[in-house]
Amino acid sequence: MKQSKQEKVRKIMSFHTVGNKELETKLEKWAREGLFVEKIGTTFWTLYRAEPKKLKFTVTYFPEASLFNPVATDNQQTYFQYAKESGWDFVIEQNQMQIFSNEDEYAVPFETDEKEKYENLKKCMRKISMPFAVISIFIWGFCLVMQYRLYQVNPVEYLSHTTNILTAALLFIAFVGELCKPIHYMIWCKRSEKAIATGGECVDTRPAFLKVMDIVFLIVIMCIVVALYLEIAKMYHFLYILLIAIHIPIIALFFRFSIGFLKKRKKSAKLNMILSFAGVMVVNFAYFALILFLVLEFGILQSDNKPYETIQWQMTPTQTREYEIYRDEIPLTCEDLYGQIPYAYYSTEHNRSSTLFLSRSEYTQRAMPQKNSPPHLEYEVVIPKFDFVYHIVLEQYKKLEEWSNEKRQVLDNSIFNTVEAYEFSYDGQSIGKYLLVYPTHIILLNLEDAATVEQIATINEKLEPFQN
Repeated sequence: MKQSKQEKVRKIMSFHTVGNKELETKLEKWAREGLFVEKIGTTFWTLYRAEPKKLKFTVTYFPEASLFNPVATDNQQTYFQYAKESGWDFVIEQNQMQIFSNEDEYAVPFETDEKEKYENLKKCMRKISMPFAVISIFIWGFCLVMQYRLYQVNPVEYLSHTTNILTAALLFIAFVGELCKPIHYMIWCKRSEKAIATGGECVDTRPAFLKVMDIVFLIVIMCIVVALYLEIAKMYHFLYILLIAIHIPIIALFFRFSIGFLKKRKKSAKLNMILSFAGVMVVNFAYFALILFLVLEFGILQSDNKPYETIQWQMTPTQTREYEIYRDEIPLTCEDLYGQIPYAYYSTEHNRSSTLFLSRSEYTQRAMPQKNSPPHLEYEVVIPKFDFVYHIVLEQYKKLEEWSNEKRQVLDNSIFNTVEAYEFSYDGQSIGKYLLVYPTHIILLNLEDAATVEQIATINEKLEPFQN
């Protein structure tokens, strides 16, 4: 089939090594529509249009074939010659997979020994697919463990960000997807061995439920990725998001270029593989070094949409530092608690996050770092959306660090109109930290010192709207 200069078509292709009947049927359907394979990619296949033909296709696997081979091995060339003598024309190959066509639509595939076909497929799977699956399972599993460790450090912080939840969901689905590959392979081995033992053929189709699972899996993954990028776009600078988004395509392009470059120079498959993977590691390191440089040099990481003013604050007689002053409205202020404060550089900030599990509002009123600075204020309000999340939040806020001498004392609920209330102290002295537990929400409050009766009344008045 001579390559045409006519229209090119790109199609998303997903197939399994042990499901080549489906691929053969699809290739035959395309040929009848005048579409023929020109290039096989990882996700997309490039087809070209030509005169429609009724062709028979067969997909085979040859263990000696490799993505890194500069040329076909002697045994592979013998294999191609045998196929040609059997009436089958070589079309294209990808790694260990070869595609042949025959103009006789009723032609019988040249691989007639089912046991040999089965053994070839097993060798191919054990050489490439299964090792990569095992490596992927380890990588995704390790990433999941790291996410769990992040959750353990601060459950409230973790559950407050949709990006964390989406990342965990994406990693879990990827882990399960990779775990299914060796399970499917073992099932295929058992089914094929049983069929061959009774004079049947090697199993080369997938059960219908696996096809449905593949589609659902792909849709879910795409939805999570899109949702994750939309969430990230709210938090980070566009350039930073772009650099992260094109990271994998750049690495993949370099990998393919490296393999092709070394193949043209007739380097051995082993040397090609070593140099290409080493090159990927170097490029990956250099790419992240570039991102780090841009973050530190030009500040492309954060994207703050909130208005603020910038001041130069004199830290020492010879050193100044730039500070951002926010003017957000917050329900409880230092002025409410301590009266009028003649200070112009207070920064009042409100940050709110909401996820499937909870909503969390953080309020701060901070002064510039200086001697005898005016009082500061920090508090957060967490509204859990499920009972189990309510208990997670409460347990975290009640927890005392083992290395700290901080103590927790139970307060009378009538003081703050709570269902549970605690005051924290250090060496017997109150540190102005309170945990206020209500039926629908939890408040963690940090003052300068222990609250007075008047301040408690003000706190109850200002924070009462959260109880509605």
